[in-house]
Amino acid sequence: MDTWLQDLRYSLRVLLKAPGFACAAILTLALGLGANTAIFSVINTVLLSPLPFPQSKELMAVESRSVRNPTGAEAVSYPDFLDWKNGNKVFQSMAAYHTATFTLTNPGTDAMSVQGVVATPDLFSVLGVTARKGRTFGPQEETPGTGSVAVISDRLWRERFAGDSSVIGKVVSLDSRPFTIVGVMEPNFNFPIQQDPPQIWATVAYDILDAGSGEQPITTQRGAHYLHVVARLRPQLTPRGAG
Repeated sequence: MDTWLQDLRYSLRVLLKAPGFACAAILTLALGLGANTAIFSVINTVLLSPLPFPQSKELMAVESRSVRNPTGAEAVSYPDFLDWKNGNKVFQSMAAYHTATFTLTNPGTDAMSVQGVVATPDLFSVLGVTARKGRTFGPQEETPGTGSVAVISDRLWRERFAGDSSVIGKVVSLDSRPFTIVGVMEPNFNFPIQQDPPQIWATVAYDILDAGSGEQPITTQRGAHYLHVVARLRPQLTPRGAG
């Protein structure tokens, strides 16, 4: 104990003689501890703790593998995802998604940048969750015109719309395109799971609308690997059996 106290007093004297170095060392330690805490919380939520969804053991991430790089996982193109969905025999349902940043505007407020997700309509049903208010996406809402709908988080509903109970049916602008809000999720819903949870979800109709005049939508390009896939196993199947 005496040796430890001597070392501590010596360290304090050295730091007091060099306050600039002391501040830099403390700041470095604080940043390191903060980063490690954030990383651990994500790892704990995603890898160590059960996923916060019903029958979470049935949920699997599905990825593609390149012949050139068989050990590396790759994202999936929309045409490939449709082939998987229509031809697989081990999953009862599959959904694809990617993260996005939207510019959200609604009448009477300034534009704001919002973290969100673009997904196939069955994302919520694959996860086994429902909306707190309104509904989630329907299977028909995958094409422009019928698919210009959005689901928002409880946080966005409270902060942007002041918890207005009439938010369902309101039209907002996402990147200058009109989308109708059809649902508000539960306060604890977070998918994909991350430190800063998404605040809004739109269907892949957004990707189709995103194509400029004369451009092919990314959803038609088999070489455009940009989607992640989540799937729910059929009853009685295990992850090992699915492989």
